[in-house]
Amino acid sequence: MTTMQAQLDSFENPINTYYTKLNGVLTVTPAFAVLEIPTLNITFDLSGISSVYLSFTCQAEITAVAGTSSVWFFFAVDGEDVLSPVNRVGNTNGGSTKDFFSVNLQHVIENMTAGIHNVTVRVSSESTVNTLSSMTLYVQTFTP
Repeated sequence: MTTMQAQLDSFENPINTYYTKLNGVLTVTPAFAVLEIPTLNITFDLSGISSVYLSFTCQAEITAVAGTSSVWFFFAVDGEDVLSPVNRVGNTNGGSTKDFFSVNLQHVIENMTAGIHNVTVRVSSESTVNTLSSMTLYVQTFTP
């Protein structure tokens, strides 16, 4: 069995699945601040060492301003920023009046320790006119 096959096999039988959504519209303001998406968080308890799959999706509406207008997305686990992976969506030099992006951010944490954990999504924007909608956060735990 290859190493890749062994890794894939470990994700065949999830222990638990958690999901939350936020249907409202969030304006990412103030500019350049790192903000936690309010009420979009999941707390879960691991009975032993586990692998954890994280997924975040949303729609981002980016309004053109001079220069670059972007929004960055990343996970925070137990209050600590997870800066890889980071997803950035946006436009350069006001390419159009408004641009719409489907955002998908995924991450796997292998061998997370037992205990209570919390996952949130943090965002930052260069402008105060960018908005997010249809936000979902999904967590799945697996035995390693």
